[in-house]
Amino acid sequence: MATDSGAYEAACRAWALRQVPLWLEVRVVLKDRPKWRFEINNGSPGWHFGLEGVSRLVISVDNSGVCVYIHDVDRVRHLGTVAELRWWLEVHEADYEGFTPLQTAILGTLLPRQLEQWKAAQDSRQDGPSETP
Repeated sequence: MATDSGAYEAACRAWALRQVPLWLEVRVVLKDRPKWRFEINNGSPGWHFGLEGVSRLVISVDNSGVCVYIHDVDRVRHLGTVAELRWWLEVHEADYEGFTPLQTAILGTLLPRQLEQWKAAQDSRQDGPSETP
């Protein structure tokens, strides 16, 4: 079945224009919130939340309205409206403020090893040759 390119383009433009007001409302909610940043990844826009560039939460807009991608559980939650987004953030945002479980595991492994190396270096400096006057 052939598609009229003019009708196709008009439908695409109409779809995009319907989403713009919702994206602008989402921006008002997130632009001044700490740890939120707007990014475009692989052509897809989204508001990202997390430490050190990790995106534990990603807010986007699709045909169903506002969506939250929860990275820790690889799940999308369809909220619909900006009012629902505000409520969801008040209830859940704090759960995702810290490091991811992977970051915590890595830090839990690296920090003790670094401390051991630092202590060994300190001990070797103290045990090294000393000059007596």
